[in-house]
Amino acid sequence: MKTTHAQFAITAFLAILTTDVCGQFSMQGEFRPRTEIRTGTKDALALIDDASIVSTSQRTRLNLHYKTKDYTMKIAMQDVRAWGSASTLNNGGNNNFDLHEAWAEVKLKDKLFLKSGRQELVYDDQRILGSVGWAQQARSHDLNLLKYQGKVNFHLGIAYNSGNNIPGSYESMHFLWLQKDFSKIKMSALYLNRDGLLTMGSRMKTKIKGMALNMNFYSQSNGVETGSLFGLDGGHKLNDNFNSAFSYEMQTGDATGKLAFSPVFGTNHKFNGHMDYFHVGNHTNSVGLKDLAVSLRYRMKDLSFKGTFHKFEAYTDMPGLDGDLGSEIDLSIVYTFTKDVTFKLGHSIYMPTESMQSLIGGDINSPNNWSYLMLVIKPTFF
Repeated sequence: MKTTHAQFAITAFLAILTTDVCGQFSMQGEFRPRTEIRTGTKDALALIDDASIVSTSQRTRLNLHYKTKDYTMKIAMQDVRAWGSASTLNNGGNNNFDLHEAWAEVKLKDKLFLKSGRQELVYDDQRILGSVGWAQQARSHDLNLLKYQGKVNFHLGIAYNSGNNIPGSYESMHFLWLQKDFSKIKMSALYLNRDGLLTMGSRMKTKIKGMALNMNFYSQSNGVETGSLFGLDGGHKLNDNFNSAFSYEMQTGDATGKLAFSPVFGTNHKFNGHMDYFHVGNHTNSVGLKDLAVSLRYRMKDLSFKGTFHKFEAYTDMPGLDGDLGSEIDLSIVYTFTKDVTFKLGHSIYMPTESMQSLIGGDINSPNNWSYLMLVIKPTFF
């Protein structure tokens, strides 16, 4: 499999380079190692005697773009690995190399396009359809996407994977996304069907006296039960350096007549705390979630600091427990060293409760924290 991908990528690269000069060719790269130190995991609270887990992962990408007046192509090759996962005498058998994206977009008519192949899906705030960019491997789909770009933007995506039995994937998926800007409100609507799980809803964006306000509402059905997600968030620029923000989100949980809401393909690390205790490969068919968060960001020329506080509660009743799922503090620093080079540092602390211990296990008296240091280099070769 690895050899096939490499041969395809090299062939495509040479074909692009030898194409008629009427097109525009560009090549970018990405080098992104990240070291993490974690006590407690996203699947369970830490135990008193647990040692911290230290790991380093790395994403390396090469992005090739080619554009003419009639079509656009992109090939994104990536190698994702954990440091130490391959021998120093590596024979190339680890299958770290893959094609993250390989698509072509054809201009059918003015404002009408067909995009086909493996591609990222990024819509609205990525709550339902996102690229999961924090994960080193990220997420992409094999599908056909029909796009109309006009006063009303219309996207229709269709994917069908015959005989698919890959964990975490799907057999069929189709979605419809509409978006329109009004004088003071920007609105979008989404319909998504993944193997019979129907998700429908909308996002609204506006500004009131300098404050940005956004609202999400999605309903979900599996044909028997229904669930929903409601979200409200906003931000305000206090001065040239300080910005404040807040958010509140409510997701239904598994109860009689209720479906535990699933964000489907959302970029979940962006929401509900950076320690990933909710909806990052976990919290499926569970008690739902209420998440109230406030944050403050300070920006200087090349440096920014951000702090966020989350308070979590269960949506459904937890017999014998109060449903308090704890709180979390997320701190981060971003330093732009040069145009292409960025350093990112973060630290998160999770304060557990008896309800959370009952839900996922572990020890309420143990510390739960996570730190990371990430280097991001994104050069444009030509």
